[in-house]
Amino acid sequence: MEWADQYRDRVEGFPGTVLITAMPPSGLPQPARYFPIRNNRYEVSAGFSPLGTDFGNGVQDGLHFQFDNRFHPYRDSKLTARQERLDKCYITSSDGPGLRPMVVTWLLRTLEHEAGQYFRIGKGEGGRPVLDCLLTGTRLVFGPDKGYTGGCPVRPAPRDGIDALACQVQEDIAVMTLDKGKGKLVLLHLCFPNHWSAEAKIGKSFNTVHAPVAGFENTARSAPRLMQSIIEHGPFVRHAWGLATDAELNWHPDSPQWRNPMERPGEVTRLDEINMRVERQVLTPLPGTDAFVFLIRTYFLNVAELSAPERISLRLALKSMTPEQAAYKGLDRVRESVMEVLEKGCVS
Repeated sequence: MEWADQYRDRVEGFPGTVLITAMPPSGLPQPARYFPIRNNRYEVSAGFSPLGTDFGNGVQDGLHFQFDNRFHPYRDSKLTARQERLDKCYITSSDGPGLRPMVVTWLLRTLEHEAGQYFRIGKGEGGRPVLDCLLTGTRLVFGPDKGYTGGCPVRPAPRDGIDALACQVQEDIAVMTLDKGKGKLVLLHLCFPNHWSAEAKIGKSFNTVHAPVAGFENTARSAPRLMQSIIEHGPFVRHAWGLATDAELNWHPDSPQWRNPMERPGEVTRLDEINMRVERQVLTPLPGTDAFVFLIRTYFLNVAELSAPERISLRLALKSMTPEQAAYKGLDRVRESVMEVLEKGCVS
């Protein structure tokens, strides 16, 4: 009851919200753990693995959406990002609105199928679809065409069903169409950007979106084949990583707190001052369309918690970076000191 009372206090001032029994945070599992460095090198490649590949996290490795005991801090960060300016977080191109009903249908079915312990779909007044979100203790209501009609107690009010549903998960959500093999980013709900802007990417081709990535040239040449493979053979999962001296989820270039993730007074001197920022990216076809959904889940892994072999692998991967890749990752000025700390293996 204590958790339920706390939650009810949080949603005061949202008339019409249907509250249901909320699941306490203690019922959620530990976050999954990913160490994506392979062959002791920093690599820029597609690196697709079938969804469900065993990375040591059991059932979680086979899920599109992962829920863990960091859910509420992640959600609070999403809501804070939305309050800064919703267009910074959620934007569509001219092609995006036509896909909304299919995206909402996919989200509802996936959450019900994979996370039935947290989400329950039923029928409300007039037979309208409703989604009970046990993690937030609210009931979302949808129209016959999967259009959102209410229930999500956040400000600003959700723009549509995708926005409302994105507030119930820990992943960022994007949708890209094939667009005659070029790929086109048509929808983006991005609350945890790693130093990039949704507004700068929406409506752009796959290669244009990824053009700033140092070493992307080889992947760019195979982009049409990769995207077709996602549609025909997905879902796939891949991982990306970088380093930071913080655990800030929202590094939007226009955010008040923006800075280079490795900027700090003085040099890095201890392993526990460094975090690996790891992204788990899931790419899955959107049924009945020529589009695919791209999910991004962010994790932080403190370098002091790495095993000795993992620290060696990280050091060698940093050493293998070209100057351009190190600069792209914000490491050009501190790479040597980080490698020195890794070599010494010192901890606080």
